[in-house]
Amino acid sequence: LAEKATALKELSAQDICSAAVGLARSPFLLPETAAAVAVAAEGRLAELSPASLWDFARAVAEILGALPQHPEQRGKVQAVFMEAWPLLAESAKIGLTSSPQEAGLSLSGLARLAAVLPPDSPVAAAFVAQLVRPNATVLLQHACDGELDRLELAGPLLRLAGGEDWMALLQNLALESLPRLPAGEDASARMISILEWVAASGGQEGAPPAFP
Repeated sequence: LAEKATALKELSAQDICSAAVGLARSPFLLPETAAAVAVAAEGRLAELSPASLWDFARAVAEILGALPQHPEQRGKVQAVFMEAWPLLAESAKIGLTSSPQEAGLSLSGLARLAAVLPPDSPVAAAFVAQLVRPNATVLLQHACDGELDRLELAGPLLRLAGGEDWMALLQNLALESLPRLPAGEDASARMISILEWVAASGGQEGAPPAFP
């Protein structure tokens, strides 16, 4: 294993990222191999492009979720996020306030990562604390844009953040956004989808109000 780890360190950061993505998609994930690939990226994450950094983080989260019975490897993989969080936070902060393309990349990266992080885990809590809540106001702006193009990406993230921005989104949905959705089967299906993730807030602060 030590020889394999040395060989991995000789790969480029992008090659390590590609290996992690491939492992995360494999139905036959080997815990030691997966942990070794994730750990090989330590100290190298700053070399990745923003898109690759989001891909790597999602892959590592998927690998982490596949290791519930392997505490040693799980601990090693969790440690990789300690380096990743500040880089992801900076990428999100810049991307969300940049061009529509960069904003879309950051929103997609945040949403895809949120979807695979193990629930109620330390990394999930760190994700909300370091990436979601600091950007909640900007996420609200994206969720309430004129065309509602990014509502399904930004809205569930605001649900995780909770607080005033989540409440503001609920009020906007109830009074402005949902009533102006066009009539038709597609719009009805979209409204049902929106209401489902709104209702998933359950008993958290800012639970959904009654919609007209």
